[in-house]
Amino acid sequence: MWPFMYTWQMIRAARKDSNHNEIANYFLNHGASVGDLSQVKRLCDLVVGFRGINELVEVKDGSKPPSQQKLTPGEQQFHDRHRGTISVITNLEEAKQLLLAMDQKSIALISAGINLTR
Repeated sequence: MWPFMYTWQMIRAARKDSNHNEIANYFLNHGASVGDLSQVKRLCDLVVGFRGINELVEVKDGSKPPSQQKLTPGEQQFHDRHRGTISVITNLEEAKQLLLAMDQKSIALISAGINLTR
């Protein structure tokens, strides 16, 4: 067997939270670009680009009890080793707040003389 061949178990589809598409579409409808990473194991759900800023996003279903919103072991490992930010979003209001924060960060960086490539 080739060392980079996968077994079915390694590539099976990951489950998305019920609000995943709603949140991804919110970002898209408000001018962000969205890369859906949900099928990649041991990573976050989305990468969102907005006004020159990138943010990794973990989507959790805010209607579920906290015990059912916990990170999977693979997600937790990624969060533990990643040195950047990962926003955990549970509803549309949090998605809105993230876009506002990304906009403010973009303005601050441009004001500081940083050239953002968009």
